[in-house]
Amino acid sequence: MVEVRIHKAERAPVEEILNAEAQDLDEVVEQVFDRVTDLMLSRDWYVIRAVDDHMAYHWGPYESEAKAKKALGMLVSPGPEPLKASIVKMYRIKEES
Repeated sequence: MVEVRIHKAERAPVEEILNAEAQDLDEVVEQVFDRVTDLMLSRDWYVIRAVDDHMAYHWGPYESEAKAKKALGMLVSPGPEPLKASIVKMYRIKEES
């Protein structure tokens, strides 16, 4: 499960849509969904990438490097081999519309 908190600066763009003149409900829902998606994807996200001699593992995403580091500290190797793990920043490749 990914825990996501709303940043104060992210509220205004959504409130702007909700407070606009009367619109079709479907249109409002679509605008809110698009805006929230853009806001979430514009954030920095981190994952934990780990490998042992047989498998590769991924955990996340985490909304901050600190949260990823905390989760990394709680990892235990699933096998007898030591687990080599690192935190990796995710990058968004924005599609052109």
